[in-house]
Amino acid sequence: MHPQQRLFVLLILLSIVGLGFYQLRNFTSISSSPSSKDQDLQQQQLSEKTCAKYCPKTSSMPLLTPEKPSCPPVQECKCYSLTDSPPGTDGQVTMKTSFGKALYKLAKQDDVRTVLEIGTWFGGGSTQCIAKGLQESGEDKLLYTIELYEPAWQYARKKFAHLPVRFILGGTVPTEKYLKPEEIPNHEEHFRLYYQRDIELSKKSIPWLHPLCLAFQFDAVLIDGNEYTGWAEYETIDAECKPKYLMLHDVGTLKTEKIEKTIKAGGTVWQLMEEGMDGAKWQIYKRKQ
Repeated sequence: MHPQQRLFVLLILLSIVGLGFYQLRNFTSISSSPSSKDQDLQQQQLSEKTCAKYCPKTSSMPLLTPEKPSCPPVQECKCYSLTDSPPGTDGQVTMKTSFGKALYKLAKQDDVRTVLEIGTWFGGGSTQCIAKGLQESGEDKLLYTIELYEPAWQYARKKFAHLPVRFILGGTVPTEKYLKPEEIPNHEEHFRLYYQRDIELSKKSIPWLHPLCLAFQFDAVLIDGNEYTGWAEYETIDAECKPKYLMLHDVGTLKTEKIEKTIKAGGTVWQLMEEGMDGAKWQIYKRKQ
């Protein structure tokens, strides 16, 4: 490895260690608040402060309608405490679904020790399924998971602090790699609510995928994050991460359709190992020998 590359990887490792220390310190300070009343007040103030970055001029009180077309519903726009039940906390993937069971089983394999997940959300879906499988099958196994939306990241890192997970706040690929509006065939509700919001968040975030692939050898990678970055994430994973296993959720949607078509056309290193359908279609690929 070139000396400049070694230095770059070292800086990334130091950043991740520092992030983990910050998370642990912040979680400790919140969980050891002197009284529930003080904690509630602190939570409300943090909620309003956090929310302002995403939905200007909103309060921490839930509303049924968004403030503006590019802003998600306000009930998603707060910093949740551990006693809250955020919308969609459990996610589409749970241990009751076929994909959740498949992820759990894969994480327990001896040849899977370090996993990368794109799209934590509130942590109650695929994050939990993978982490439990890792935890139950080895002390040195670890999941890295990336989330762009800070309120979801804040909740997940506290709620699931007991699991072998490193929660990373930020994006995956540079903003210029997002799909352009003209590349998106449907400009309905999801596009109106989240596209511009995620573009703005991405501009202020570290694109973690490239440096993480340089720093760690991931045995498995799950693409289940932003609707508008799936193809760019696949290109980086295929060229730089080179995991043994590639997992896809929401197969057949804008997020993954180009990935699936490319693999089906042949000429890639991937062969289909398992697939299924819950609320959405999913696939697990294995790298060819």
